[in-house]
Amino acid sequence: MKERLADDWLTRINERGYDVAFCQVLLSKGKRVLRAGHSPVEHGKDVIATSADLSDVWAYQLKTGDITLKDVQKLQGQMGMLVETRPMFPGLPPIFSYHPVLVTTGEFNEPAMSLIKELNESWRVRNLPALEVINGRALLADLLELSHDFWPVATPDVRTLRSLYLVEGKGDFDPKGFGELMMRLMQSSVAAKNVSRQAAAANLFASYLLGPFYENTDHWSVFRGWTICAAAIAWAGESSISDKSDWHEPFLLAREAAQTALASLANEADDENNFRAGAMELDDYTRVRNTTVMAAVAASVLIANSSGKKNDTDVTLARIKSFAAQGRFIYWGEGAFSQHLVLFWFLKCASEDGAAKDFLLNTIQLVTDRQQRDSTNPLPNPYQSPDDCLTKLLSETEEPTMKSAVESGNLYPLIILCARHQLRSELTALWPKITNVFMSWLLVEKPIDVLQWDCDTGTEHSQQFGEQSWADLIGAANHENRDRLPSILWDDPAFAIMFMLTFQHRMLTSLVKRLDDVLLPRAK
Repeated sequence: MKERLADDWLTRINERGYDVAFCQVLLSKGKRVLRAGHSPVEHGKDVIATSADLSDVWAYQLKTGDITLKDVQKLQGQMGMLVETRPMFPGLPPIFSYHPVLVTTGEFNEPAMSLIKELNESWRVRNLPALEVINGRALLADLLELSHDFWPVATPDVRTLRSLYLVEGKGDFDPKGFGELMMRLMQSSVAAKNVSRQAAAANLFASYLLGPFYENTDHWSVFRGWTICAAAIAWAGESSISDKSDWHEPFLLAREAAQTALASLANEADDENNFRAGAMELDDYTRVRNTTVMAAVAASVLIANSSGKKNDTDVTLARIKSFAAQGRFIYWGEGAFSQHLVLFWFLKCASEDGAAKDFLLNTIQLVTDRQQRDSTNPLPNPYQSPDDCLTKLLSETEEPTMKSAVESGNLYPLIILCARHQLRSELTALWPKITNVFMSWLLVEKPIDVLQWDCDTGTEHSQQFGEQSWADLIGAANHENRDRLPSILWDDPAFAIMFMLTFQHRMLTSLVKRLDDVLLPRAK
């Protein structure tokens, strides 16, 4: 099965879809990856890697499919840039041995190789390096060697792997199944010092399983998949006896792939036509898309802000304010809280304090209205996707279910945000309804376990507000709670934002407070 799956994946994948897998192969060969990704200023270099001592530098141009003579002729300009322009990257020494490499998932036919040899001879005469090539057979052998010890053998895991791979790749991503497979792959590495190899295997399996979504440019599913993979690697790394150096590079590959997918989705939002329905569809689906896409754009801006970069956000700001004013966002269930939260932070960062306050208070109003103890129409729980929620809403044949207690997992962090932003009078007006809502939260023995999609060690707790001192609420809002967060979420705000958007059922108050401090320092 493993040979067929990997070979099929290589045949189907696009150039961006095998970046991580290829970089993982480079790491396994002792190389350091300096940069990976396609951009307008790459000059033919999709991946740059070095030897440990920086004496050798490799630049790789990644292609897909078979390369013919006609393909080489078309690629000659890119190949010329790859060979003739030496990489420039912070930290590289002034003198190093340079190795340009052309990689493809298919094969180079004989006429293509003949022309490459002639080009190499012309470059040699000019004292330039020769262009090396890597074909699909060599790449497949490296991929299988890197992961052969970790292929699922238990029947349930094999079935899960097959079902995750055999998807259409158009919005049918299964985060729960994907997360469970990633965790099972990483769990056995905790007791022994083999986290590095299993993290590499996790990145390869994630590449395989996300292939259909790359093919269909489903950036949102790709983003969530890589975030889940990165979380599983971080969980295993921080839970094991291994040094951070054993797992941090594979983690960064997955994290950066997630950020790239998020940025790709944000870039699509530049075209207003992408918000139009392609065919007849329920308006709530359109509003779900609006909410998800604009949350992705807002998250990309917040991530840039957290790293000291500033982007032109005038168009994004105007669109978010317009959508909010026209009711074009939707709070489809408690799982939508993270998306609404990044929209709130975006508005605050843009100094739109009035719009941000309205956005936050409207969310609290909705939650308190729908989550009253005796509510007959409560919000769906945070584990349910928007598709599940809308399907349930429209279903006329739904089987009756046993009535369960109505609780909110998001009300407490919403109240904490109000306290942090000095909305005392607004909270006072809402307090009678707030006190009639049961609040729930997950309590874990080890903070690192919140990185699991399903946390086996966690227990659910409930609480209600009663009479509340404003001073005590302010104290709780400003308390740091560092001991309740995994260090990867505390130290890496960009990943924390991506984690929050992906793990919609893990809306930790400690995480909300940490990001509020990082993104809005004046709110302390």
